[in-house]
Amino acid sequence: MILQFENNMDEDLEKIKRARLNEIMNELQNRIKTLNESNFGTFVSEGVSVIDFWAPWCAPCHILSPLIEDLAEKYTKVKFGKVNGDENMRLLYQYNITGLPTVLFFKNGMLADRSVGVVPENVLEEKLKWLL
Repeated sequence: MILQFENNMDEDLEKIKRARLNEIMNELQNRIKTLNESNFGTFVSEGVSVIDFWAPWCAPCHILSPLIEDLAEKYTKVKFGKVNGDENMRLLYQYNITGLPTVLFFKNGMLADRSVGVVPENVLEEKLKWLL
């Protein structure tokens, strides 16, 4: 009887953990917006925005992505977005992006800074702090 209770408790605890993890992942996905050519201008027009230009085939982009996610969790008053460069070539041309990943930093619609390639999180954070 006690063993069955412990097994049920373990299963219930595991369900709770999975549910909470899903909640956290959904919150994070809501913090980092998927942008495209039609919503990009409006998104960056006010406040501070950090935009990650990436592509699915880009291994360095996948290395940088968790760093952007960490910053999005830390800086809740900053807007974070991701742009798939393969699907939004006009934005690549408009902002003279020739390599991925590229992170653009905007303040009130104006491009303020950029970072190209994989860089340490503290480098991105310093650029961000400068805009706040």
